[in-house]
Amino acid sequence: MHPVEIDLLREGEYTWALPPSRLREQVRQSWHYLISISRADAPEHYLLYPRTVRERLPVIPIPLAIGDGNAPLDVQAVIDQCLRERSI
Repeated sequence: MHPVEIDLLREGEYTWALPPSRLREQVRQSWHYLISISRADAPEHYLLYPRTVRERLPVIPIPLAIGDGNAPLDVQAVIDQCLRERSI
């Protein structure tokens, strides 16, 4: 299993798989939203994508089966689509 965590909440309890101390070591800038990706074959390595409310959400690599590479996911496009469908 390859955990992919997408936190779009602005407040509340910390629920990340990555311990808070490691998060503080790896992310020095302030952020409102955070995406974390870890691969099953490297569980101690995390890709982190911090963003502020003024930044576009990123295109992230979604891990597939080990050895199969990644599939790109445009997180901002997904959110935009959800917002468009909600307003219909």
